Amino acid sequence: MNKLGVQIIGDNFDVNQLAGAYKPAMVKLVDCSVDYYWKVRSIVGSTSIIIVRWYLPSQPLDNPEQRADEWFNSHKVYIMAVKSDYTLFEGYNEIADSSAPQYCAFELHRIMLLESIGANACIGNWSVGVPGIILWTITYAGLVNKCTGRHAIGLHEYWADTADIDNIWHCRRYNMLPSLATKRIVITECGRDYLSDIKRGQPGWQLTCSANTMLSDLFKYRDLINKDANVLGATVFQVGSTDSRWKPFDVSQLWASVVSSYVKEEVTPMATPIPIDGRLMSVSEFSAYAPNSDAKNWATRVCIHHTYIPNLADWAARGWEKRKANMAYYYGVTLGWNSGPHLFVSPEGIGLFSPLSKPGTGAKGLDPEGGTWNDHTIHIEVVGDYTINPPSGVAYNNAVAAAAACLQATGKNIDRLTYHHNLQADTDCPGKGFRNIWAKFVFDVGALINKVNLSNESPTPSKIRWHAEEAYRELKAAGMPENSIGMQRLYELIRLDGGLMYRFENSQKGG
Repeated sequence: MNKLGVQIIGDNFDVNQLAGAYKPAMVKLVDCSVDYYWKVRSIVGSTSIIIVRWYLPSQPLDNPEQRADEWFNSHKVYIMAVKSDYTLFEGYNEIADSSAPQYCAFELHRIMLLESIGANACIGNWSVGVPGIILWTITYAGLVNKCTGRHAIGLHEYWADTADIDNIWHCRRYNMLPSLATKRIVITECGRDYLSDIKRGQPGWQLTCSANTMLSDLFKYRDLINKDANVLGATVFQVGSTDSRWKPFDVSQLWASVVSSYVKEEVTPMATPIPIDGRLMSVSEFSAYAPNSDAKNWATRVCIHHTYIPNLADWAARGWEKRKANMAYYYGVTLGWNSGPHLFVSPEGIGLFSPLSKPGTGAKGLDPEGGTWNDHTIHIEVVGDYTINPPSGVAYNNAVAAAAACLQATGKNIDRLTYHHNLQADTDCPGKGFRNIWAKFVFDVGALINKVNLSNESPTPSKIRWHAEEAYRELKAAGMPENSIGMQRLYELIRLDGGLMYRFENSQKGG
């Protein structure tokens, strides 16, 4: 009920007007001093969200990462002075769709910089109707996925008149995108304005309605966002500005009525981070651990995923020790899950996340063999973005070893190794780059599980031919392309119409 807050520009608004008996869920500060921030914090309390923004006359995106560095370096001292779990920092403001790729790169780098000092981002801060739907799902998909932990997605929502509050493209457009359903949303500007797409309204409520009508609008909007649990709050534009352009938007005369509408709210117990194992193991340590993990009592399959975000470079910047707690918070608090994937495999080693002794979470849907996919599946996250390129090097080798050890722990073989897209068709995980080498991955896992020892076999031509034929059949069953060089070479050894091994075997008999 207290989701309506206000945007304050400068240090002149009386902070005592922000709260009465009860406090707002959120306020926003633009170009306010550190001292003013702490005055506001003393009034709204330690758990109200404060969003901080600085007005920038220029918002260059010619070199996104460099520009993010410049933004960060300009404001780092301030951020360090006020950062908290309940403080979010905005970057650029109302960037157009025409600059979406550059802005996405800017925001991703800015988030990394904020995370490096333990601060939280308000991501996006887009104007009404922006981004377009296709940009949400393609260009900004990585940025949306990055919105984890205490980061939030910032949107501006304005309406032309009371009826326009029901226009889903102007108000609550986040509900049109399933990918935002689990993300923390903050409405960092709202109110009455001119909306060019419908050619209605005026820039500021004072130009179109009375104070009572505007209050009614605000309460109607508040009642709508109260239906959306992932919306943390909305700040009305504005109070405090001395700029004549923003005077028609000034809600100072309304604010006592808004504050008096605040009520005592029942505090819902906050979700907690999921319990995790937390150990980082070498391949040899994990191979010794897995058979004694009780996985055989419940698991019948192993499923491979990729993290997508973070990629390998982002992961290396923080590593397992720092990321595991953040992920436990994300799965438990942000998503409300009670478990996560079982393993995170990276060049560092094999990170044990959810215990192998019981089911975790990694795929949606019902298992045709009974229950849900999660009821019987060990989930392995291979760290990296394999949308285009396949895993390689130490990360690949560790993934092979982890999958083999998990299959052995369940008493299963490579026919029970699968990937996320096979279980859940609406995801591309673990990326086409990984899926393009799936046959090789399965073969390499199988080679660890089904080690062949021929030291006691008689070295006869018939035995050698038989093993070559078996190898060919096993590779083919694992999905190895028959037109690959290695498969063609094996076929030339074993083909019935004159294969090299048959000719050799016959020559020995003739001798």
